[in-house]
This record gives sequence, C-alpha cells and structure tokens, in this order.
Amino acid sequence: MKTKSTLALIVLLAGTMLAPAQFLKKLERKVEQKVNQRIDRHTDRAIDRGLNEVEGTVKDTSKKVSTAAGNQKSTVQTNTGIKTEASSAFDFEAGSRTIFTDDFLRYPAGDFPSGWNTNGSGEIVTLRGQGGKWLKVPDNTAVFPEIKGALPQNFTVEFDLVYPDSGLRPPVTFGFSEVQNPAKNSLQHKSIFYFLIPPSVKQFIGYSTSLYSGRENTTEWPVDRMANKNIRASISVNGTRIRLYMGNQKIIDLPKGFDKSAYRNNFHFRAAPLMPKPTDGFYISNLRIAEVK
Repeated sequence: MKTKSTLALIVLLAGTMLAPAQFLKKLERKVEQKVNQRIDRHTDRAIDRGLNEVEGTVKDTSKKVSTAAGNQKSTVQTNTGIKTEASSAFDFEAGSRTIFTDDFLRYPAGDFPSGWNTNGSGEIVTLRGQGGKWLKVPDNTAVFPEIKGALPQNFTVEFDLVYPDSGLRPPVTFGFSEVQNPAKNSLQHKSIFYFLIPPSVKQFIGYSTSLYSGRENTTEWPVDRMANKNIRASISVNGTRIRLYMGNQKIIDLPKGFDKSAYRNNFHFRAAPLMPKPTDGFYISNLRIAEVK
C-alpha cells in the first residue's frame, strides 16, 4: 500500500514538472512564429518599395524619351492615310560651285529679270518691311532661271520666300521637271517633283509627283504663322535623296524621292491656278543653285 502511494506521488510530481517545460516549448515556438511573421512583413514592404521605385523610374524615363522624340520629329500624313515621321534636324550644307545666282538688285521695279523665263507674267518689286528686291509670281504662272544643261548629281538650291496672308495667295509650288522650258511646253503629264504650300487654312507643306491636287504627301508646318515673313528655303539633292529645309528646320527627307534623272532638266517656281483668282502672288529673292563637290 505504501509502495502504491509512493508511485502515485512520483507520477504527480513528474507531471507537475513536465507541464512548465511543455509550456515553455510552446511559447518558444509561438514567439519564433511571430518573429518570422514580422520579418516577412518588413521584407515584403522593403521589396514593394524597391519595386515601386524601379517602376516609377522606368515610367519617368519612358515619358522623357517620348517627349524628346516629339521634339525631334513631326507627323507626316501621306496620301494613303499612313503616318510616318519626318526628321527636323538642320544639317544643310550649301554647294560650293555656283551654277546660278540672282538677287534682282540690278533690275528696275516693274521689269522681268533677264536670265529668267515665264509662261505668264511676273515683275520685280520691293516689299514693305523687307529689304532688297523681289520677283513676284502671280496666279497661274511659272517662272524659272535659264540654266544651261542638266543639274548635277549633287546640288543645292537656296532662296528667300515671302507669301501673303491666307486667302490672298495662290498655292506656292517650287520644284523640278523634265521640261526644260515650261514657257513653251506644259508641265502636264510630264515627270515632275515639287513642294507645295497651300493657299489657305491648311497648315502643312507637301510634296508630289503629280500636278493633280490632293495627291500630295504632307507634313505639318505653321503656314499661316509664317505669312509675311522672310523664310529661307533650302533644298539639298544627293543622288536620289532630296531634303527640304524651311528656316533652320529640316521638314522633309526622302532617301529615294529624287529617283528620276529627268527631274534635273529644270528648276522652277509655279503659282498654280486658283478659283476665284487670288488678289496677290508670292515673292522670291536671293536664289542660288550650286553644285556640291
């Protein structure tokens, strides 16, 4: 009987001593879990902050690149409705060997300049607010310098241009043709390449190889804002590549645009016919055509 009582006491004491040990182990596990959970939360937050910063940097960089691209390119609308991009960098270099040049200073007002020809009319004038003398190109008229022989493989054309406000002017066109003498032979149905500034409310410059209106490929340009200002226009031809600059901005760059040798037979300015007939023309001065050596 005494032995049973002793065993019972030993079991009771063992259970009492075992309970705190189990409790401590359980508490230790609980603390460890909580610590790990807090570590995981802090780690997740740190990772999220890092990812947010990286993502924000990428977005900002993307915006900057997009903005920069917008400053360097302008949208071009083609006659097929496809939009392309036109560079605006100024990299024009004038030719070194002069083929033809004229500033009209030696001609009296009212005369048509020698060394030029026309299929209509035109006269030397002075412009209020502009220095020098100018050749007026009226409605339905082509004027052109008389150049001996075809233009070379690489050459440049430069001239000053002034046109009046919208609604007063004919279309401003200037370009090249296989027709050596447009005063005798029509440009219609002939090989031609020209640039166009429209007569009203269309803020673009275009180019075309057809005299039929509406077939131009165009790029945005502030036509009305440039009215009555002296604009230095420059054209560069290098083999089949042709580029147009207005002021210090490159507007059009066509690697294969000047793809016919026939274009080199003539350079001309033309005021296309318009109905009703405009009350004014456009004006050119300081023409220089030069070969690039």
